[in-house]
Amino acid sequence: MFPNTVLSVLAQTVNGSTTAWDVGDNTGIGAGYRLTIAATDFSDGAGHTIPVSNLSAQVLDTDIALQAGNTKPVSALTAYAPLSTTAQNLLTANINAGMGTYTALPSFRVIIPASTYAGIYTATITVTIIAGAP
Repeated sequence: MFPNTVLSVLAQTVNGSTTAWDVGDNTGIGAGYRLTIAATDFSDGAGHTIPVSNLSAQVLDTDIALQAGNTKPVSALTAYAPLSTTAQNLLTANINAGMGTYTALPSFRVIIPASTYAGIYTATITVTIIAGAP
């Protein structure tokens, strides 16, 4: 998701990417839904971390594409926003919207502090879909 980065004596902001995510509501109920996103700290497994608050995400409305269905869901993060261990809204579909299938292409950004130790860091991002209008 993030490219290899050579550490510097200065903090660095690194952009990451992912493949498009499939989002769908094929229930035909029209109750709406919301997708939430949460993450963990980055860890190298040796006790060194990069705080989750250094990880930001965004989904531009133009990066949500209708595949089949009615009104597409809308982004709740149209500008980079820091993630946390507490879930926050990522996409929402109101009542009678968001039915069908869509793709969403989120963007990610991480700030690597100047004090970061060299290593391979991993974090877990959790995306949950919750039925019912936001």
